[in-house]
Amino acid sequence: MARRLSSLRQARGLTQEGVADRLGIASQNIQRIESGRQNLTLQTIERVSGALGVAIDDVLHVTAGPGARPRFLEVERAGVLRVSAEPPVPVPVFRLSDGARFARGTRPSPLGWAVFAEDVEPGAFIVRVEGSAMEPRIPDGAWSLFRPLKRPPTPRSHVLVALGSGDDVEVIVRRLDSDDGGRLTLSTLQPGEAPLVTGGDIEVRVLAEFVRTVAHDS
Repeated sequence: MARRLSSLRQARGLTQEGVADRLGIASQNIQRIESGRQNLTLQTIERVSGALGVAIDDVLHVTAGPGARPRFLEVERAGVLRVSAEPPVPVPVFRLSDGARFARGTRPSPLGWAVFAEDVEPGAFIVRVEGSAMEPRIPDGAWSLFRPLKRPPTPRSHVLVALGSGDDVEVIVRRLDSDDGGRLTLSTLQPGEAPLVTGGDIEVRVLAEFVRTVAHDS
């Protein structure tokens, strides 16, 4: 990994001092990273790849020498790196509250990355769903994969919704029962709980559609 970062930097004509300036750190830190003397977290890899102007999967791509089959780094839930022959698909992980920034058209910095061996839709991301509103379908504390809305959500699908505007935005996950010209009916899965019907003064934006739970905090 250290050699890969050094190679990517040199290929872009950047000095260690230049990368350090972009990150706002001392050049000695870049020296330690490239010499393998500093442990690399996913957050560090993300920051350095951003400073280099490369995608994180370009950094995670590791080859085993001339003529060898490409190998890739995978990340286990415990954070242990291992080598795999399958190319990983890095997916950003965000706080649920970060959805407010999505609603304002900006993309927050991820908490980290989850890496999948299978195909994941471009633009997909993970958030930790909080509360019991969507149980048992989405348990409290479930790290859940969402896909961006490039098409209308599936009827009665579970969606990530931002309510409000400006700095006063609440992000929730609900079942979308109907969409009548922007007037949404959003329900929980709890018996007897009345649905939320948006409209009037409430600004609402459906941000993404639930795909599946990938991990669960016990």
